Amino acid sequence: MGKIYNCRQGLINPMPEQTNNLELFVSTSPHIRSEDSIPGIMYGVLLALLPAAIMGVYFFGLSTLTIYMLAMLTAIACEAAMQRAMGQPLNIMDGSALLTGLLLAMNLPPGSPWWLVVVG
Repeated sequence: MGKIYNCRQGLINPMPEQTNNLELFVSTSPHIRSEDSIPGIMYGVLLALLPAAIMGVYFFGLSTLTIYMLAMLTAIACEAAMQRAMGQPLNIMDGSALLTGLLLAMNLPPGSPWWLVVVG
């Protein structure tokens, strides 16, 4: 008779006619694990976006660089403020806020006013 393991319930004995020498391990996702960390992934994506960001500054001018910086700084400040308001430890250096700010800035027009970037 096969065995089915469940993380929450332990060993489950199925009906003998349902399985024949079958072992299954039931668990929650993610099923594939790696040594990658969240900061490593975020900074890797930022590095991958760097050529596109540089070309944006080249084609659209230095106002684009101002939008990039303002969006990333605002995203970091908002994340820090929300973590502090919720009583969580500050974890702003994991790169998620930088990535969010850069992605927002890359979707805004180059002539966007500063308040639109901050509100976004």
